[in-house]
Amino acid sequence: MTENDTQQDRLNQLEKVAQTTLESGKNIHDEVKHITLKALSQGQLDVANIQQVIKAIVQGASQGAAGKTSPKQDLAEAIAGLDEALMKSAEASKLAIEEVAGHAKDFTHHDLKQALQNLSVLETMLIDTLKDVAQAASGTAKESLNELAEHARTTGTASGKMVVETVKDLTQKLQQSIGEEVIAGKDSALAITAKISEAGAGFLGGIAASLRAKSSQKKG
Repeated sequence: MTENDTQQDRLNQLEKVAQTTLESGKNIHDEVKHITLKALSQGQLDVANIQQVIKAIVQGASQGAAGKTSPKQDLAEAIAGLDEALMKSAEASKLAIEEVAGHAKDFTHHDLKQALQNLSVLETMLIDTLKDVAQAASGTAKESLNELAEHARTTGTASGKMVVETVKDLTQKLQQSIGEEVIAGKDSALAITAKISEAGAGFLGGIAASLRAKSSQKKG
């Protein structure tokens, strides 16, 4: 089995868990948040992985809500849980960028710009995925997903607001301390990006574990 096959198996399983969560109708927000955090903390916290996880969660939620007469509330809870997990991923990415910038002597303004651009697409990815999945859905699920996408577009998302604050904060903190932009090789730039993605997944794993422990304490 190849690495791509293993990743696809994980995504298929994630989609199925999201579907089952919506079908059960129990604790949807927190369950979706936790399964999203777990999925994002496995591997690397990069744009490609985040995009795949968002798609799997939304598709699973759509399928789980398909048989319901009034699915909007359940879908809204699922998307809110997903959005909160993405907000935590932005928090983890911030910590990762700060760590890598502090230890990598060849971290430049170009690397900061690229890292911030990768962060800035979170909200767009979520909204676009809602629209894409809505196109393949039908009935009330289709209508609900389109309404949620439009609401997110007009009012913004928790993850989008976190990204705006993060970009502003990182720009102020790091712009003066990192090296001037230089012409660096492609391999060097990719290495910096990989370090940030790997560190981000690590930080997010810690955040997810902490949230899960707090949730267990409340239930106990």
